[in-house]
Amino acid sequence: MIEFHDAWILKAKNDLRLAEIAIRQDDPITDGAIYHTQQCAEKALKGFLAFNRSEIKKTHNLAELVTQCSVFDPTFESLLLDADDLTPKATEFRYPDDFIEIDDPTQLFPDIEEVETAIVKAKRILDFVKSKLI
Repeated sequence: MIEFHDAWILKAKNDLRLAEIAIRQDDPITDGAIYHTQQCAEKALKGFLAFNRSEIKKTHNLAELVTQCSVFDPTFESLLLDADDLTPKATEFRYPDDFIEIDDPTQLFPDIEEVETAIVKAKRILDFVKSKLI
């Protein structure tokens, strides 16, 4: 039987895989990919909280989750910069905002380099969490 915290980690791994697959397409799906990087990090951190039988708050704020994790392991604070960078990816490209000019559709999507950087950060958070669950 799978443990609850392991289910969170499996979901995080799948989000990372989705991000990686989405940018390898002939016509990369960068907005979806970058969203899944944030989701990967969020689920990984929630997996650590589940492992420690802590309350899992409904939040997409990764810095808040890192702070919660730091109660159990202060080394989690090393993830704060990556967490701060990934948090906006949950909403930044999901919806067209009113302030975006329609004649510039490039503003609706992150570029490949931004997604690749976000993937590295999400993977770093996931790997860090996995190292703490051993």
